[in-house]
Amino acid sequence: MNPLPSPWQGDVLPMNYSRLNCISFHCSDVSVGVPTFIIVGKLLSHKTNFSLNEYKYQQFCDTIHNMKRKKVLFLVAVGIIILITVFVILNRSNADITPNPQLSDRIGVFGLVNPEMAEDLRVGWTRYPIVWTEWEEFRNSGTLTPKIRALDRFRQRNPGVKIIITLDSNHPTKTKCFMDDPVFRQQHNITDKLYATFRPKANCPPKNLSEYKEYVRDIVTVGKDFVTAWQIGNEVFATPRWDTVFYNGPFDDPNEIDYLDEFNAAYTTIKEIDPNAVIVSPGINFHRSEFDNLLNHIQLSDPDEQEKWNNIAINFSKLIINNCNKIDMVDIHLYHTIASIPNRVKWTSKVLNESNCNKPIISTEIAGPNPIPGSTEFENYILNDSQFQADQANDLQTRITLALNNGIQATLWFYSQDLKTAQEIIDNYNDPEYSSASNILLSKFGLVEKDGDFKPAYYKLQTLASQGIGSTCKVFE
Repeated sequence: MNPLPSPWQGDVLPMNYSRLNCISFHCSDVSVGVPTFIIVGKLLSHKTNFSLNEYKYQQFCDTIHNMKRKKVLFLVAVGIIILITVFVILNRSNADITPNPQLSDRIGVFGLVNPEMAEDLRVGWTRYPIVWTEWEEFRNSGTLTPKIRALDRFRQRNPGVKIIITLDSNHPTKTKCFMDDPVFRQQHNITDKLYATFRPKANCPPKNLSEYKEYVRDIVTVGKDFVTAWQIGNEVFATPRWDTVFYNGPFDDPNEIDYLDEFNAAYTTIKEIDPNAVIVSPGINFHRSEFDNLLNHIQLSDPDEQEKWNNIAINFSKLIINNCNKIDMVDIHLYHTIASIPNRVKWTSKVLNESNCNKPIISTEIAGPNPIPGSTEFENYILNDSQFQADQANDLQTRITLALNNGIQATLWFYSQDLKTAQEIIDNYNDPEYSSASNILLSKFGLVEKDGDFKPAYYKLQTLASQGIGSTCKVFE
């Protein structure tokens, strides 16, 4: 004997508990608004686009009559369900802003703008530069720049990731660079093409500290609740070398606004807005510098490179001696050879110890392989992308592991995604004016190709992050 058909038989019942829809039915003399569920051992949700034959209709009306007799209990049950639903939603919202304990506390990626990629890699750090001129365009137009839009999306989706913001004093009219002086350009053979190439990328001292402080104040006001640390400038120490892209002005000049003036102006402004803000020193780019086991600098055959290092050593020491109490983390950039890493870290620690400045050392830019431009290996990596990608994956694992094992508290791989395709890099290499520029190879240091394909290095970093290399990061102890 076939059982009597259920009033729901033949209709699809989606198991969706996220919403309670309410419809109104008229059964003989009964008119009542009810949530579309029947409790039969479990809660079932039902769409409203169903048709009922006469029998189904009568069955449904009988159900409504029975429910009416227990109306008070039913409404109480509905209220409880609604309260539980609200509680669950709020609980999920709170969960979304809780740092995920599974994130790697010692591995990150520079410029990581893709929220899904960050979740997949399980990395715990990223760093963004916010350029003065970009921020001004956003403030004046009200239209978010792509970088700021990406940052906003990222921090909402990945609240557990620590974010370092680098304040870049890059502005076409409000900064003063060495290369802005025509006499200086003539003395250093800076062509109009070179000037047009380097000037838009150059960080230089502000002409007016009040204008610079306004830029800093704007950014810190917006970011103080989600930014982990603020970095004041990037790779500033090699100045006054004219071809230093990241800082093209005086470091310490009593007659000019210099980097130290910029640092102190930014520091004061940041602390006025957020007294507990964490400050990161500008990164040291060692270029090709290496040290012997006594930490003596090995003389470089290239006089320009030697001059860069001399400036770096003097200016970094000067910053630490005068401003140790204003710095919470020291940043060094670990390119060049893997073998150079241990002594570079030791040299940095030595300078800190000599100034009684016991600060944790991080590396917000670490990447390779990075052979000397113009070498056979350099050319091979430009022309043979598959070989570069294979060697990059091995380099990543060895480089990051060695850095962490030698006292670096956190490493951020440079970069998240290639800036150019393999063919674009080859085309640049074949341009005689840029054939030996190291930044050509830098354009393919990403974990993901420009077109979006994952590289072997991506999976290496993912594995390292999941393994939780080393002990817990000591940056915030």
